[in-house]
Amino acid sequence: MREQNKAVIVADTGRVAPRYRRDRQDEDQWRATALYRAMVKMGCDAVGITSADFAYGRDYLEQLRRKHDVPFVACNIVDSKTNKHIVDPYVVKTTGDFVVAIIGLSSREDFQYPAGRRPPVTSELEIVLREATQTLTFIDPEQALEKTLKALRRHRPRPNVYVLISAIDPRETVKLLEEFPEITVVLNDGQLTDIASPPSAAAQKTPPAPAVSYASRTDHVQVKDAWIYHGAAQFTGKQVGEISLDYTDGKIASQEIRWTSLDTKFADDPAIRKLIGEFYTQASRKVALEGTAEPKNKWGTLESNRKNAFIGAESCSECHPEEESRWRRTRHADAALQLVTTNKHYHPDCASCHNTGYGYRTGFDIGEQTPSLAGVQCEACHGPGKLHRESKSTEFIRAKPGKEYCVECHDQQQTPDLDEKFSEYYERIKHTEEAVKRQPPRLPDNRTADAPGKKLW
Repeated sequence: MREQNKAVIVADTGRVAPRYRRDRQDEDQWRATALYRAMVKMGCDAVGITSADFAYGRDYLEQLRRKHDVPFVACNIVDSKTNKHIVDPYVVKTTGDFVVAIIGLSSREDFQYPAGRRPPVTSELEIVLREATQTLTFIDPEQALEKTLKALRRHRPRPNVYVLISAIDPRETVKLLEEFPEITVVLNDGQLTDIASPPSAAAQKTPPAPAVSYASRTDHVQVKDAWIYHGAAQFTGKQVGEISLDYTDGKIASQEIRWTSLDTKFADDPAIRKLIGEFYTQASRKVALEGTAEPKNKWGTLESNRKNAFIGAESCSECHPEEESRWRRTRHADAALQLVTTNKHYHPDCASCHNTGYGYRTGFDIGEQTPSLAGVQCEACHGPGKLHRESKSTEFIRAKPGKEYCVECHDQQQTPDLDEKFSEYYERIKHTEEAVKRQPPRLPDNRTADAPGKKLW
């Protein structure tokens, strides 16, 4: 984007820390640190702070700022004793013909979900967040913003664009925009469902388009002369949102937002790949992680039957040789090997979707000799096959697994366009010669990889 445009600002709404999981706190913190460091290397201009980002404590965030220069912004968080800001209240960046002020607003509460649909906060997480913020004071957003804007009016060069990164209730954000009309862009952590209304066609580029929606998450909403954009946390860094704004006389004349999937069309940046690789290597050394992933489809009748077991694709081929032969030429068969080049094959979150039966007593096991269950095999979709093989009864097999089984792995984060392209994707993995012809060449069967003290298989 920087190569194609003269004026570019890169910002993130925060929520970099994963959901709080006590049994994986070390690994989650390593991941968050790697992502924060990657933001710095990518030249991120400002990063917001949400309630979720306090999961590892105040000291952790301050260490990231000091040690790695993470550009946190929050104008309403101060130390309770000194009354000083713990991070910069704002940053000012000059890009092209614009002087852009980026202001942060944080909150103790989590407003990621709309009112009435917010999941209950676990008592454990509530204790963690209370301890992490007990030495902090969260100033009233209106008061904090008024003081910050007053300081920015004295700033030289004086900003001509004001951006707000907000983690507060979107309904409160709307009120702030009415109070402070100089703010024209808001990057909002939470969903905008509570304030959603169709954007003005006059402010859209031709042809006019309605607000885009991802899984009932409204993408952007217009409030007078300002626009509020949802930070789309559900994509967990696998898509990048690009907002193009045309300013005339200090106002947004037109705007356009698009999401780009960071798939194989984009080459890996060596520095970022090194950072992420270091994280996965670090995680691979923590043996305790192997038992922390949730088994897939555990609600299925075949998977929940304690008499059933996974037997592997070779056993299936005894009665279904043609289907098994075609499956071996699909990307599902290579799913485990696809993790090797990025050193993710020891991570439970990855292994659970790229192998068969991971997390079940008879399923794939990281570090154990279970190559017969590596990859996304027959039983990953059709269910464990022991009872079916013994009885030959269709009662113990899913002949035609539905979409509900696919979304266990191909969820909104992994495959955001699954709803609109499900039929197309489903055709690719059917056991037909036509489907197989559309597959890339298979990786070698003897591919192995080493990590400290372990073998892939």
